[in-house]
Amino acid sequence: MIDADAAEQAGAIDSHVDPGRAGAPRGLVELLAQGALARQRYAVVLPDEDLQYVVRLIHSYDGIGYTRERAKTLIESAKTHLSGFSDCPAKEAMLRLADYIVSRNH
Repeated sequence: MIDADAAEQAGAIDSHVDPGRAGAPRGLVELLAQGALARQRYAVVLPDEDLQYVVRLIHSYDGIGYTRERAKTLIESAKTHLSGFSDCPAKEAMLRLADYIVSRNH
């Protein structure tokens, strides 16, 4: 979730797009970086036995399999939404990235 105050501080996201260059708006990239820093700042380190317990829970409820199937469903939906756009290098890159995300094993 992006904090509204952080969005305001970064400025209007749409006004940070580099003209002539496909990619994420600079303001959005800045917000994502701020979020990563906040997560590092407030990260909690679990004791090893607690972490092992959480991992066992994930495996016992097939959390990874469920998450992978859910991701595939969402990716297919996203790709369907892209079908309305003309073919171009940016669209092709997004489609290839979407396929990579659901096919990777790490």
